Amino acid sequence: MKQMSGRRHYAALLGIFLLFHGIETLCGPLPLLSAYLDDLLLMPLFLPLWAAVKGSKLGATELAVSLFVFILVFEVLLPARLPGFIRDVRDIAAYIGGALLYMLYVSVSSRRLK
Repeated sequence: MKQMSGRRHYAALLGIFLLFHGIETLCGPLPLLSAYLDDLLLMPLFLPLWAAVKGSKLGATELAVSLFVFILVFEVLLPARLPGFIRDVRDIAAYIGGALLYMLYVSVSSRRLK
């Protein structure tokens, strides 16, 4: 039951991501959402995949490392090398917010099982 619920939540997040990009394709960029929704959804979409591959819950160190790697790649390395990438502190806040959403979801889900 827990795994099915997790799949539904993941499918909902993925649906929001895909719906947003469909609307954006049809209507053009939406100012605030176009800039930060992908960054906010990145961690809640990536971390469950990593946990599934690993076969167990992610620890605090793994969460911190994944956050560090995404920030390093998307906010330091790529903006330094490619003109299409822009360093933005609000992107970092969105990555952190997404990681916190994931942590909150995992915490609430594990309490329900007890």
